[in-house]
Amino acid sequence: MPRARCHCTQVLAFALATVLAIALHAAAAGQTTKAALPADCSACTSVPLPADAEETPTPTIFPACASYRSYRGIGRTTNYAEARACAWQERKAQQVNLPQNQAEPTAWIVGGSLILADIYFNGAGVKRNIPLAMRFACEAEEAMVRLASPDIAKASESSHPANPFEFCDTPFQP
Repeated sequence: MPRARCHCTQVLAFALATVLAIALHAAAAGQTTKAALPADCSACTSVPLPADAEETPTPTIFPACASYRSYRGIGRTTNYAEARACAWQERKAQQVNLPQNQAEPTAWIVGGSLILADIYFNGAGVKRNIPLAMRFACEAEEAMVRLASPDIAKASESSHPANPFEFCDTPFQP
C-alpha cells in the first residue's frame, strides 16, 4: 500500500472515530446527532456541474498529469487552468475506478474531486462557487468535510480569504 494511501486510511479511521465520538456524546447529552454535525453531503449532489464536466472524456487509464502539482506549483509553475483540466480527468478516472497511475500515485488520493473542491472554494482561475466546492469535497471524503466544517464555515465568511483554503489541511490529533 503506498504511503500516501496508508496515511489517508489512518485519517479516515480517525475521522470515523471522531464522528462516532461526537454522535455518542450528543446522544448522551440528549441532543440529536443531526444538530451536532453539519448538513448531510447528500444535499450537495444536486449542485449542477459546470460545462467542463461534460466536455472531459472518460480516460481509459488514470491520467499522469497530477492536478495537485499544477494547483500548488510543485515542481512546476502554478497553473490553475491546467490543474482544473487535469482534475476533471482524474475525477472521471476515479468515478470509473481506474487503478492509480504508478508514475503519479499521490494524484489518485489528492487529485480529482479534492483539487476541484479547492479550486472552486478559493476561486482559483474560476468564479468562486462554494456549493460546487462542497459537492466535490463530499465526493472526495464526507468524513473530511465533517471534520473541516468549522474551518469551512470560517473560510466561507470571507469573500477573499487571506490564505487559500485547503480541504486536505484539516487539523486533527490522532
